[in-house]
Amino acid sequence: NEQFFSAAGRHTLRLQIADSATNLDSFGIQFGASPPARRVIFQDNFEGYANTDTLRLRGGWSIVNGSGEPSVAWSIQHSGSEPRPGFFAGMNDNYLIADSGQNQRARTDEALVSPMIDCRGFSRVRLLFANNIAFNGHNDSPQNCDIDVNVFDEASNQWSSQWATVVHWERHNGNVTARELVSLASWADGKRIRLRWRFHEAKWDHWWALDNVQVTGEG
Repeated sequence: NEQFFSAAGRHTLRLQIADSATNLDSFGIQFGASPPARRVIFQDNFEGYANTDTLRLRGGWSIVNGSGEPSVAWSIQHSGSEPRPGFFAGMNDNYLIADSGQNQRARTDEALVSPMIDCRGFSRVRLLFANNIAFNGHNDSPQNCDIDVNVFDEASNQWSSQWATVVHWERHNGNVTARELVSLASWADGKRIRLRWRFHEAKWDHWWALDNVQVTGEG
């Protein structure tokens, strides 16, 4: 079934019959239809978390400090403590950051994992968040920034052992300051998922910061 939506007013519908077309004995047109409503499935602006302990206990987030150096792990910071206004553009009040510049010895493998996000009953699922990545162009380390998704397998009643990378940035892409909109439909539609922000292979470089995470869907 093909659907389209347009503004109010007079419209002309033209049909062209293909030479080999079949089953064209009937078709239907619906007037006054509205596009499916987009609803918020999950959101977190990280306000109200005093530290990463409350982020885990109250928010259900997980932090994996793969480098073993806590100074470069994902942590809660406040925009009021920026070294200069706009240094972490797009971040409001509390935000999360993994900063490889905090330890010269560490090679990052820092993961921030969301709580379970229940997208059952939703389609065209999307992720929206404030994104701030600063790469060190003078270092050879790739400084990988990945958004991964993990799907709950209803049949086995457990999380998949695999994470799928949805978006990837690295040093050659240049710095990023944006309100990112990412389609998760291929993985999340009708399913339960977790999201992971993984900052890895950075050493004595810069940071990845994020804020105002929101997942929406039609349903």
